[in-house]
Amino acid sequence: MTTDDAQAILKDLTELEFPKFFGFSIIFALFKTYGIPSVSSLLVATGQLVDVETASKRIADTGVLLLEFALNEPTSERATQAIARMNYLHAGYQKAGKITNDDMLYTLSLFALEPARWVRKYEWRKLTELELCACGTYWKSMGDAMDISYSILPSSIPGWKDGLQWLDEVEAWSLRYEEAYMVYHTIINGVLGVRKLLLRYLALPRPEMMRKHYIPSGPDQSTGRYNAVEYLSYPWYVEPTFSTRWGPRSWITRLVGRKLPGDDGNKYLPEGWTHTEIGPKALRGKGIEYMDEDRKRLNSRKRGGCPFALG
Repeated sequence: MTTDDAQAILKDLTELEFPKFFGFSIIFALFKTYGIPSVSSLLVATGQLVDVETASKRIADTGVLLLEFALNEPTSERATQAIARMNYLHAGYQKAGKITNDDMLYTLSLFALEPARWVRKYEWRKLTELELCACGTYWKSMGDAMDISYSILPSSIPGWKDGLQWLDEVEAWSLRYEEAYMVYHTIINGVLGVRKLLLRYLALPRPEMMRKHYIPSGPDQSTGRYNAVEYLSYPWYVEPTFSTRWGPRSWITRLVGRKLPGDDGNKYLPEGWTHTEIGPKALRGKGIEYMDEDRKRLNSRKRGGCPFALG
């Protein structure tokens, strides 16, 4: 299976088959990393969790980068730009020894594993072997793009035959890592179990016209910037339109006292983003030379093919 094939499968799973929990599981995976002391202590030290708005900006930026490289074709300019920006944001901390390879591998493992776990627990069916293979193939390729070392995995030297084998080994290592470092919390899932049954037995397959779009199809033609399609807590990068300010969801947002797109002027960057601006305010617009070099490195690799092929 090629990385292009794997990404196409995951895109359909995210936008058509399981638009609720396939996407939500990635957000949960991000939060789950906070249970690792080395990760959470770095976030505290950098001030990224100092207040609600700063934390929400980090989540928005991470979400933008993840969606940009996960839902665009692997060798596209948008995906390559997003990977290069992510690598730049990590580079300084990696060089200083504040982000370890184990931290990176564990985070990657969650992005590869959590969607299948959430789908198995709370959706109307579990992933097929083909879909699981796509998860392993795509995220192994992403780890390659991020220069994550797999030397700790059993088959790192002989190599893996496919995404399933890689996924199995990553899961076994990830579980051992959690046992050593993570603090667990209980989750009440009764309501989600009911939802699972309703979807399985009472809901029709989602048609193409109801595909859930998490990212814009292209930039604003007049500005060259991208706007977020939706948001979690604060409307980072969301353009204020009649729909976002006066649609049904906006009234619920008002009732609970949350911010709408366009509130507080330009505070939440309603003009959208360019890839070189994503990240903490202090790094906005920086790292362009690093990103250019990283894009050349990424484009020199056959990233759309099978990441398990030799040579």
